[in-house]
Amino acid sequence: MRIGLLGAFGVNNTGDNLVAIATKAAIEERIKDADITVFSPQISAFTDISKKNESDLSWCAVDLKKEEFWREIYDYDALIIGGGGLLVPVAEFEPFIFHGTHIDLTRLPKTAWNALGSQWAPTASPKLAEWYAKLKKATDKVDYISVRSITTCRLLENTGCPKDKINLVSDPVIGLSIENSEQMESEFEKRFHIDRERQVLGVSVGPEIMQASLKLFMTELAKAINALNSKGVQTIIFPFGLMYGDDIACKELAKLCPGSFLVEDVLSPIETWTLVGMFDAYITVRYHGMVSAVSRNTPALALDCYLSNDTAGSKLRDFIWQCGLDNYYMSPMISVCGEPSTRSFCGMIDTRKIWRKIVEKVEELLSPYAKDMYKRVSQKLNMEVKNHFCNMLKSLDLL
Repeated sequence: MRIGLLGAFGVNNTGDNLVAIATKAAIEERIKDADITVFSPQISAFTDISKKNESDLSWCAVDLKKEEFWREIYDYDALIIGGGGLLVPVAEFEPFIFHGTHIDLTRLPKTAWNALGSQWAPTASPKLAEWYAKLKKATDKVDYISVRSITTCRLLENTGCPKDKINLVSDPVIGLSIENSEQMESEFEKRFHIDRERQVLGVSVGPEIMQASLKLFMTELAKAINALNSKGVQTIIFPFGLMYGDDIACKELAKLCPGSFLVEDVLSPIETWTLVGMFDAYITVRYHGMVSAVSRNTPALALDCYLSNDTAGSKLRDFIWQCGLDNYYMSPMISVCGEPSTRSFCGMIDTRKIWRKIVEKVEELLSPYAKDMYKRVSQKLNMEVKNHFCNMLKSLDLL
């Protein structure tokens, strides 16, 4: 069976590449004769950051605005679109919602929107009526829709898409499994001087934390890391993402934490996912950092710096709330996780002395109780992901 997998995979986005790897593996596990081709669009906004791709994924670059790609897709058994914030009101992204005279909707194969979404548009705005109409037309054509967050679910509901057609599912990366990961872990122990006799804490931050308004928060995080190091915890600081300057932020944090080890090697998505699984606890600002932690049964603390009034919500916040892990969520913008129904996040909380709270949370995560709790969450979400893939493949007449 010829299956096309289309998403923003040709850029150094660790999370989106993990989505593609997990999706491809899940389909191949269930359909033995699956012939999957991975396509990544040429998008000008990504030109500068796609010069060096460290992906584990082989993909074909395509121009979605030309008929050639779509003529090829018409002969496929199914098309699965997902991976990236593709539901954005930008002209260059319109082919993802089948808008354009060069696309013959009557000839499209069975099609799924799988694990796609966007946090970067208001969930309701009269100014976006034209875009909503395009989305609604696309949802009428799509045979299966899955989204990862309640915010994206509400976005589609506002277009007029029937609620019963939208499947709110866990991220496919939750179900990712890699053979021979033990060999990679053994190599990492040597490369990154991981001491198995100590409890190991991983930390991944991004450039958001270097904003002037979050300077104190970053200082408090460094105090927490130094306090944990003084108690015998080994800290490994590394960039989870490659796109947004996470490496620069990690270097700045490492300067404030002289007792920590900084990973300066550029890791592929699978290497990053593997490293997350080697920690006894993990602190991350990235959505797929948290997803990888749950996937690997690694107790983790989410530091949410995504929130602002420029976005419809935070996928990290949505994920934590949906997992019932509210107790392991912190943000310099809001004081609690809670049901993600509001959009007013402009008030900064008092971050003074917050390092003590971070230390307390990490010490909780280092306990056997936290490990068991995250394992239960992982098992539950794994079942949801398996059901999602079965339902999607049935909807596409592939099972």
